[in-house]
Amino acid sequence: MSVAAGITEIGVFLLFLALAILLQKAGGAFSSEMAHYPDEAAHYITGLMVRDYAASGFPGNPVAFAERFYARFPKVAFGVWPPLFHGVLGVWLLPTPDGRTSALLLMAFMMAAAGYVLYRCVRQVAGRICGVSIGLLLLLLPISQLMTNTIMADSLVMLTELATAALMARWLRTGSNRDAHWVGVAAGLACMTKGNGMAVILAVPLAIAFTRRFDLLRKSGIYVAGLIAAVLAFGWELYALVLNRKISTFNDYSFAGVRGAFEFSFKFPYYAMGWALCALILLGLTVAAGCIKRRVGAWHLWASMGAVGISVFVFHIVLPHSLDGRYLLAGMAPLMVFLVPGARTIADTPPLARIAARWRVPLVLSCALAIFFGFYFQVPKMPRFGFREAAAWLEKHPLAGGRYLVVSDSNGEGGFIAEVASRSDRRLPGPLVMRASKLLFVSDWNLSGYRLVYDGPEKALAAIEQMGISYIVMDSTPDLSPLPHWDQVRRMLQQYSGRVQMVQRFPAGENGRVRSLDIYQVLHFANPPSKKFEFQTIYTRGGSIRE
Repeated sequence: MSVAAGITEIGVFLLFLALAILLQKAGGAFSSEMAHYPDEAAHYITGLMVRDYAASGFPGNPVAFAERFYARFPKVAFGVWPPLFHGVLGVWLLPTPDGRTSALLLMAFMMAAAGYVLYRCVRQVAGRICGVSIGLLLLLLPISQLMTNTIMADSLVMLTELATAALMARWLRTGSNRDAHWVGVAAGLACMTKGNGMAVILAVPLAIAFTRRFDLLRKSGIYVAGLIAAVLAFGWELYALVLNRKISTFNDYSFAGVRGAFEFSFKFPYYAMGWALCALILLGLTVAAGCIKRRVGAWHLWASMGAVGISVFVFHIVLPHSLDGRYLLAGMAPLMVFLVPGARTIADTPPLARIAARWRVPLVLSCALAIFFGFYFQVPKMPRFGFREAAAWLEKHPLAGGRYLVVSDSNGEGGFIAEVASRSDRRLPGPLVMRASKLLFVSDWNLSGYRLVYDGPEKALAAIEQMGISYIVMDSTPDLSPLPHWDQVRRMLQQYSGRVQMVQRFPAGENGRVRSLDIYQVLHFANPPSKKFEFQTIYTRGGSIRE
């Protein structure tokens, strides 16, 4: 590659990165908190823990370090997912202890990298203009923006599976054992990111079947690739599966669940991209199938991208977890290359014959993109929950010990913990956060086996005082949760006004907040605490974690 070509490629990537950051800015990602998904704060806090462990010079037993970190910021979830995303996030956060902005920039970088991989694949068959257009389209999809605006592993799943598809295309064309080994590396990284990354394993036999390149089965490359992927990911995937079976109650497998996933999987791309782009992709898949059968044109690219895209959809239909479009993004991204053969088929029709050949495909794509922008494009607005303001207020009004109890749903608990952790000098003692879900009741992640820990509000308040909790952050957003422990806390705050007193309110609607947060001071908290924080982990470790 010449210097000029290299500069051009860098410029294309920087264009994607700039767009991703601008969309984050436009959507309010930098002023929002990590309370959009229950998993978001868990990913961030786990990455922050990895960062602090590395920044401290790897001080001793990593499990003991993680437990101490959890005792302060109880959202560490190392092992619940394979470690690649948390490892990457931890390394990325090394330059800055307050990682909120830095973490969002990493998400923009991952999405830009995915757009760049897609661009490189399309550029091979349709030129730079079409490549840039389709790469930018990936970033502009509302679901892509949502993933760029949140600290979730799904963007890395998409990136690693796109990379696997691109490397598989080269392997299908060359049959080289070395190229097969790189497919194994990329597939292993996808599996090391998240459980649904295993969908990419199905893509390899599908691609071989599509292209009828059964001769590849007689070479050692594919088997070494499988060994590489297994070495990278099998142990982590097995551990995560065992752990998830402990902490969660899996729904019974049913035909109704598969049917629901099937219907959702076919509807979601339409709502995400619009009818024009979906129609072009379907047309392109039909045309590409003929190229694959005859092995003409970019048959290797169509086979690999189609195999990965189809594998992702099949995985989430056959093994339905929850109906969420972010899981399907890893399948939609590789299928977007089929916009090219779809647009080319229309471009070759007689009505467009008078237009110069080099502009026909871009013109057809432009028309489909215009329909997308006119009817389906939007910039998702990320809400301000109020946890940042609450954490800032507590920082300005410290009390001895700096121990807080947050009463909210799983999203809110994580959002508050992430804000406190980001604002704290974690090298020094305090603050510590207790979650109501760890103090007031016991259950698995799906609330199976739910039971209250304390018989009534007085016993709960006594435990709070003994633990030295100085502030209670109460999420008073209406109709947020009907669970009994919420009612227990409300009765405690009403009946014992002489022992707990409201000191600050952050009502919903004010300054754009969507949650109503009330801060109560515990007037008679023990200092020093007469009772240590204890986090029940009976569904994971079979015991508890103590500070």
